[in-house]
Amino acid sequence: MLRTFLRTVFVAVACVLCAPAAMASAHAVLDNSVPSSGATLEETPLQIVLDFDESVESSLGYIKLFSSNGKRVQLPAVKADASDASIVRVVPPTLAQDSYVAVYRVVSADGHPIEGAITFRVGAGAVSNLASVIETAFKDSETSSALKVAMALMRLLSYIAVSVVLAGI
Repeated sequence: MLRTFLRTVFVAVACVLCAPAAMASAHAVLDNSVPSSGATLEETPLQIVLDFDESVESSLGYIKLFSSNGKRVQLPAVKADASDASIVRVVPPTLAQDSYVAVYRVVSADGHPIEGAITFRVGAGAVSNLASVIETAFKDSETSSALKVAMALMRLLSYIAVSVVLAGI
């Protein structure tokens, strides 16, 4: 009886170890945006829309908008699309003719924060090198140390939970 049990356990472990690895789930990637990055618009966009390749959580995320001189334009909270969890949007106020950077952060389905930026120009606004504005915007948007600690604790708890489950098996 013990031999049968050990043989069954050995075969099960061997099957798991020899099974092909499943494709790793990558983080969400921005598929499309409105306006598209680098676009020149005649007037303020009705919405800033970000469309990702998988579902994202926007409640912990944001879209922040900066003009070419680095001044932040106040936006309402980002909203998830009612029919598609991979789309987030925000309605900007009327924008002056200028170049803009929209910096975003969302949380992908695998729990990792995803951030990036798109640029666009309204009207005949200044064409500027927005690299320094983007750099400043990302520094301003870094994850707080409290949130980093909370995320690390959550990862630790999930590792402990997996270990307990595996030990019980």
